[in-house]
Amino acid sequence: MNGMTSVPVWRSSGGGEQEEVAVVVADSYNDQLIRVDFVAGQNEVVLDVLELYAHPNATFLYNDHTYWPNFERLTIDRIAIDRNGYPLKSETVSTITTIPEIQGIDDFGTDSYNENNTYQSAAGGIGSLLLPSCTASAWGRGKNHKNILYVTTNGGMVSPINGTIVEPAKVAAVDTSQFVI
Repeated sequence: MNGMTSVPVWRSSGGGEQEEVAVVVADSYNDQLIRVDFVAGQNEVVLDVLELYAHPNATFLYNDHTYWPNFERLTIDRIAIDRNGYPLKSETVSTITTIPEIQGIDDFGTDSYNENNTYQSAAGGIGSLLLPSCTASAWGRGKNHKNILYVTTNGGMVSPINGTIVEPAKVAAVDTSQFVI
């Protein structure tokens, strides 16, 4: 398993209120998306398609779609979901962007201001010690953190910078309030 995101679950009891008691997990070994409902105690494969067959390394829920980066294809793909987080049977997977100038996509974050399928590097890059070997990212919550992108790294342990340089893993906070896309 490599990456997960919480998904809404609408319960008929309790006034039909939305709860986040389920997650969608990217299974990069079996190339599937798996939905786990903690209250029901159930899990199931919800997506097993060709577009996942090159190692989905994360999953992210945004605007009625589940997104995932594809490590080998260097794409970010998505599929529309219903209000309980299941992929819509009538929909197909679409690639929203390809990022050919990098070596692999492990994780990503998106914000509410970027609806035009563009991307921007937040910090670091190939050969940079600023954020070596990013492993996950998440946007801050609340009015004082909405422009903060939190990023975890493995410090280059798996793939040392310039072949030899590593550092301790870390969590970094990147202020993106001045970014323009």
